[in-house]
Amino acid sequence: MESELRRIFYVTPTNFIELLKGYEKILKSKRKEIGTQATKLRNGLGRLASAAEQVAEMTAASEHKRAEVNKKQQEYQDLKIDLAKQEKEAHDKQKIIEVKTESVNKESIKAKGLADDADADLAKTLPILQSANEAVGNLTKKDIGEVRAYANPPKEIMNVMSAVMTVLGKANADWAAVKKEMTDPKFMDKIITLDKDNMSEKTMVKIEAYTKKDNFLPQILMQKSVVAGALCSWVKAVEEYHKALKIVRPKIAKKEAAMALLKQLEDQLKAMEDEFAILAAKLQELQASLKKNTDEMEAYKADLEQLQAKIERGEKLVTGLADEKTRWEASLVTLDQQFYNLIGDAALSAAFMSLCGPFPADYREDMTLLWLKKVRELELPHDP
Repeated sequence: MESELRRIFYVTPTNFIELLKGYEKILKSKRKEIGTQATKLRNGLGRLASAAEQVAEMTAASEHKRAEVNKKQQEYQDLKIDLAKQEKEAHDKQKIIEVKTESVNKESIKAKGLADDADADLAKTLPILQSANEAVGNLTKKDIGEVRAYANPPKEIMNVMSAVMTVLGKANADWAAVKKEMTDPKFMDKIITLDKDNMSEKTMVKIEAYTKKDNFLPQILMQKSVVAGALCSWVKAVEEYHKALKIVRPKIAKKEAAMALLKQLEDQLKAMEDEFAILAAKLQELQASLKKNTDEMEAYKADLEQLQAKIERGEKLVTGLADEKTRWEASLVTLDQQFYNLIGDAALSAAFMSLCGPFPADYREDMTLLWLKKVRELELPHDP
């Protein structure tokens, strides 16, 4: 080359920088140019596709709406028939329950009379038990301490304390166990808060072994010890309350059974009334819905005519531009390929403009072929 052209050409860093700048400028410019053309085509194709899609959606929507209205009309007729059956069933059940309710009310009045008798029996015993609890509650730590101080208590006091231990459900009732129990800070609370309504029959038999003794009387034991006298009254009151409760419980149970049956029937009646109210409300709702759907159908028919006109215009537009659409799609494929090939094509163009200026045509062609070979070796996208 030097001998032919009789001069030396140098590629300086400045030339390389100009090459990079040229590449960047060409790439940006061509991407903008091709991208703008492709965007216009895509927008056009998108509008055509959107028009066709809108026509299809409007057509499908109209058919769906018509089918939905017909379905609701049929559902309304079916529900109306079913509702009439359920109304009759609810009415019949209500009559039956009214008869049962009247019968149960009579039983309830009878049971209430038994309950009143039971309350009267308990009313006789409860004041005694309350008085005994108050007497026990008035005992002081000093009073308890005097009894606990006994190393070997008198027989009468021992009987009372053993009875107390039995009522409290303690298996061991000897004096050592009694003294230990009395040291419990909650000893008095256990007595006052005793679950007197659930005493076992076995425990009451054991208590009777103490209470039937001739000297197990509060007035006698009060002379021995204030604590023994108060606790003796309490034990006997618990026993009397249990005896009264044995008489009362069957009456209460019968009354509660009658009231439970009455409540069950009342709940059934209430449930049926609620069900009837729901059905009536649903019927009213369906009637309103049917009217609304009918109005919508009439309005829809008018809209359908307008919609059909739009569909026809849209179809004419899509059909008239069918050939143009084909041409746009082909052009868009070409532009996309050109955009993709810009990486290699811009590199070849920038190299040609930056480096081939000083050379004659044959050298420029050779250099271009060398660069094209390199672009292919690097597998850069380019125009074949």
